[in-house]
Amino acid sequence: MTWITELYHLLPEFVGYAAPGFLLVFSFNWVTSSQLRIEKNTVILSFVWSYLIWAVIGKSSQALSAFANIVVCILSILIGFGSAIIYKKESTNDFLCRIGIKRTTNNSIWDDLIGEGRWISIWCERENAFYCGHFKYQKKEDDIVFLALSTYYTANTNGEVLNNYTADRDRVILFQIKDIDKYIISGSDPFGHFRIK
Repeated sequence: MTWITELYHLLPEFVGYAAPGFLLVFSFNWVTSSQLRIEKNTVILSFVWSYLIWAVIGKSSQALSAFANIVVCILSILIGFGSAIIYKKESTNDFLCRIGIKRTTNNSIWDDLIGEGRWISIWCERENAFYCGHFKYQKKEDDIVFLALSTYYTANTNGEVLNNYTADRDRVILFQIKDIDKYIISGSDPFGHFRIK
């Protein structure tokens, strides 16, 4: 039983060592909307980042006061947030393209094609209607991808407006991607009815 007791006494040192890296990785994943599940990869990255952080500081968590450890953890969170914001910027993708890397930092094609505020027209065969509005967001939940439009209207195949909700900025319509038959992505209203700022 001595090894269990020894492990128990090493636990605070272990947690103190790994905490800054874990907080950095967790805050980065939270901002970039990556999966927040703790996996082997998360644990390994936490140790790598913790090692780098403690190497830069030049001391171990045991050698620092409690206040200094808290400051290191807060700085780790800020570094995670800051690096995630840089990672998600469109200029980061532009830079990668300029240096010849034909890859983006985005997780989905939606992030590459459209940003918040772009016009999207969605054709729903079942309803025989277009939904035209501003892209609000998309989210994946348990392998189901949702797409949300705001300031939207519905139109028939001739482009005649059936329902107009463009003035209601609080109204959002949500679609499951699997239920959409066709998308049109444009910089302005495809039927030319509205110019919403």
